[in-house]
Amino acid sequence: MSIRKNVVTLLDYTLFLLAETGGANASITFNANVRKQERVLENRLDTALKRFNSLLAANSLLRSEIDNLRNERERYENLSQSSENELKNLRSQLVECIDHSVIAYEQRKDANAKAVMLQNKAETDKIAAEAEMRELERQISHDRKLRDFMKLKAQERQEDEELVTYRKRKEAESAEKRRKDKEEHSVQAYETKFRLIQEISGESDLRKLVDKFIEVEDKNFALFNYVNELNNQIESLQEEILDTKNRISDFRNQSVELEDEHRKKIKELEQKRSQAITLANEYEEKTQITKKILDQCRSKRVLENRLDTALKRFNSLLAANSLLRSEIDNLRNERERYENLSQSSENELKNLRSQLVECIDHSVIAYEQRKDANAKAVMLQNKAETDKIAAEAEMRELERQISHDRKLRDFMKLKAQERQEDEELVTYRKRKEAESAEKRRKDKEEHSVQAYETKFRLIQEISGESDLRKLVDKFIEVEDKNFALFNYVNELNNQIESLQEEILDTKNRISDFRNQSVELEDEHRKKIKELEQKRSQAITLANEYEEKTQITKKILDQCRSSP
Repeated sequence: MSIRKNVVTLLDYTLFLLAETGGANASITFNANVRKQERVLENRLDTALKRFNSLLAANSLLRSEIDNLRNERERYENLSQSSENELKNLRSQLVECIDHSVIAYEQRKDANAKAVMLQNKAETDKIAAEAEMRELERQISHDRKLRDFMKLKAQERQEDEELVTYRKRKEAESAEKRRKDKEEHSVQAYETKFRLIQEISGESDLRKLVDKFIEVEDKNFALFNYVNELNNQIESLQEEILDTKNRISDFRNQSVELEDEHRKKIKELEQKRSQAITLANEYEEKTQITKKILDQCRSKRVLENRLDTALKRFNSLLAANSLLRSEIDNLRNERERYENLSQSSENELKNLRSQLVECIDHSVIAYEQRKDANAKAVMLQNKAETDKIAAEAEMRELERQISHDRKLRDFMKLKAQERQEDEELVTYRKRKEAESAEKRRKDKEEHSVQAYETKFRLIQEISGESDLRKLVDKFIEVEDKNFALFNYVNELNNQIESLQEEILDTKNRISDFRNQSVELEDEHRKKIKELEQKRSQAITLANEYEEKTQITKKILDQCRSSP
């Protein structure tokens, strides 16, 4: 029973297996299905191999392109590093050039100030020397004219030939008469001579005539001493004029040397400026080239990202397509942000350069305006100083002339006072005059020969001249000189009045020039303050733009470092 049951179960199991396997044709269908599956798998394998081969070919191309891009990236990094180094060097050179230009400008400013000071000093010395020379020439010409005038007056007073022959004949007759009568004197001759002297001088008293003659002799001696002093002063002033001329020539040579040095320095600065401009142009061209390289590298970086995504997609067998797409989108967004940042940085750089150029132009214009204003101020100041110096020189010269004339008058008064007689002599003379008047009342028509002899002896002792005719001629000449000196003193007084008026005018002009110079200095200070404010604003703008450029550089470096 158990065996039958086992056989039945085995038969059922075999029938079940046959039913599952498909019956009698199961092997045929199974083989057909296997072959079909093999063909399908072979087709799939073929397509996969084709796809794999195409991907391998594309991968090899992409790898070669990646290698090329990596090489180009290395070259670009080297170029960017070198360009950054060059930019750093350029900035350092530019800073050094600015420092040198500032130092050179300060040196030039100091040199110009020193040159202006030396030039002003030379001009003032020249003006003072010219004023002294003009004054000396005027004094010399005045003395020459005075001497010519005195000679002319003396020549006008000379007698003609007939009068000279007549006088010689009369002198011969008088000598013959004196030889005959040695001890006898002619009262009539004395009377005629005294009458001639009285007619010329207009003085009837013989004592007053003698006093006047003594006073005139003292004045002549004082004038002779004064002329000697003037000659000594003229010689000393001529020596001073020669010294001042030599000093003026030395100052001119020094000013010429300083101008040559300043021109050389200006040429050197111009050459440095042209070199800096050429360097700036070269670096500008290099920056343009680097910009082009940056643009190319940006496109290459995009290709690198694409290749990276393709490699990832190929290696992951399209398993992380969605992740790659999201990453690609993120990268595109970052690229857009980077492009926007780069565009904004470029625009800021352009604006910075334009503002920098405008700032440089404004600074150059302001510098030129300041230079012109300083030159005008220096010219006006020099003109005011020269006018002031000339006016002060004229005032000093006028004061010197006035003091000289005052001293001359005081000297003449002192000499006249020194020659005044004492009271005893005056009383004695009054007593003698009273006695002579009493005697003249007694003898109206009688004259004392002895009185005439004593008076003439007194005149001869004072003057040292024994000939009466020469004595009369000398007295006439002295009177002419006194009249000429009186006219000269009147002319000097008129000149002093006119010079005092000129001094007042020059003082008024000096006050006007001082007021104008004060106003000009105030205007120049205001302009300098405005320029300093503009300069500080430009410096702040430059610092802000420098900070912005540093920020953009950091952003660019971050973008370069990001894969």
